[in-house]
Amino acid sequence: MVSKKDNFNQELKEEVVVSIKYNIDHSNGEFEGNAFINHILTKGALDVSVELTLLENGDQAFKVEVLCYPEKFGLVSKELFIQSSTKGMKYAQINRLKLPMEIKEIHTKFGVIQQKNVTLPSGKIISVLEKSILQELAQKNNISIEELKQSIK
Repeated sequence: MVSKKDNFNQELKEEVVVSIKYNIDHSNGEFEGNAFINHILTKGALDVSVELTLLENGDQAFKVEVLCYPEKFGLVSKELFIQSSTKGMKYAQINRLKLPMEIKEIHTKFGVIQQKNVTLPSGKIISVLEKSILQELAQKNNISIEELKQSIK
């Protein structure tokens, strides 16, 4: 049983999501990493993780886990069947906890960048720049991501 009695846990965001898991074991190029992940995210997935795994017969496969909100489950699961060779999926509703987070927009001469400010249990705030936006702006402005990060400081 998880205790939610302490003050810190009162600040955490608890939510229900659906975890969808399946293996891709007969991949013939349909699995393209970032392109696949980005596509599934546009359909309502919150998170996508992919691991290389060995099956019981020794064959290599990709183990895929996708998280989405329950109301997006139908759309996301349908798209996963369309985009992969899987013949079945396991799914379950799960609870997850999230640290308090605030999203701030930083205006630079190269464009607007999102910064996520996450509050740790110690009260310390960690700032993380949105990687996909950094990549897009760096490419658009023909500069490196490092140069873009330096312009923010």
